[in-house]
Amino acid sequence: MTAAANASLATATVGGRVYPVRTVAHCHTCVSASRREIERLVVQGLPYKAILQRLPDDSGLSEDSIRRHVKAQHLPIHDEAVKRLREQDAVERGEIVAEAAQAEVNHLSFARGILGQVQRRLANGEIEPDLRDGLAAARHLAAFDAEVGFETDAYFKAIRVIMDEAKTVMTASQWSSFSVRLTSNPALRQLMTS
Repeated sequence: MTAAANASLATATVGGRVYPVRTVAHCHTCVSASRREIERLVVQGLPYKAILQRLPDDSGLSEDSIRRHVKAQHLPIHDEAVKRLREQDAVERGEIVAEAAQAEVNHLSFARGILGQVQRRLANGEIEPDLRDGLAAARHLAAFDAEVGFETDAYFKAIRVIMDEAKTVMTASQWSSFSVRLTSNPALRQLMTS
């Protein structure tokens, strides 16, 4: 191979990046006049035997010489393959994160809807049985907001407003019965102690 032909192999552009192409004097594939064709066929995924069959009979190459050329990374595909694999992994992780985030958004929207419905029903004097669901939704939202740095006090103030409104629409007997039920509820006791 001439120096001019070898100089044209000095770099390769793969995926928009320029890589130095190693030329090793004792590598039969590196110094072969068919090097570009061999590397093109390797990149296409042809087996070494099939590549060898496409070369001139007098190429002086073997399956082993092509295999050693690739294994020794004289063709700069390894770096680009690793880069693309990392990018693909990042995209896949991003898709998983996006799915998980959407699921969380759906759960939070549902919980907020429940809390809003409980607030409306309590304001209208309908107190059964959604208060427990409303408190569970408030707890869930408070836990989420605490994770992202929101004040949980606002939710407890909202519960206090709900309680005050409920008291205004209940008779003394209803309020007393309601209070007993609240104080004896294990879930509410746990919420108040956590």
